[in-house]
Amino acid sequence: YGSIGRALAECKKLSTLKIRNCSLGQQKLRAFLPCLMECPVKSLVLSCCGLTSKSVRKLTRILAHHGVKRDTLAWQGDLRSGTGKNRPTFAQRNRLIDRVAQEGIVSLDLSFNPLGDEFVQQLCAALRADKWIMA
Repeated sequence: YGSIGRALAECKKLSTLKIRNCSLGQQKLRAFLPCLMECPVKSLVLSCCGLTSKSVRKLTRILAHHGVKRDTLAWQGDLRSGTGKNRPTFAQRNRLIDRVAQEGIVSLDLSFNPLGDEFVQQLCAALRADKWIMA
């Protein structure tokens, strides 16, 4: 799994990653952690992979990392500065906000995993902490 994770990390145009019906679990998810933090995946499917409440920390780290990447991109896009003639127009600012909001994981499918209440509560806390999550 480590080799697959390293190879996926090199895919700069990977937008969807589907891993289904695989006994991934917590240990094997660790091998994919660097890949899932760095590759430009927008849609992540980990359906029926044996993920449990023990996997929640790794998944929340991935989501938090993508939130930080969006924050950095917004900062680099200069949302917070610009005055007078250098100030971005309303349309320019909206385009940047749209672009930033679509960076990183925007769709997550964890169906058919025995997650449990603790997992869901911690995942919800991580999603609430990401100010780019709209719904």
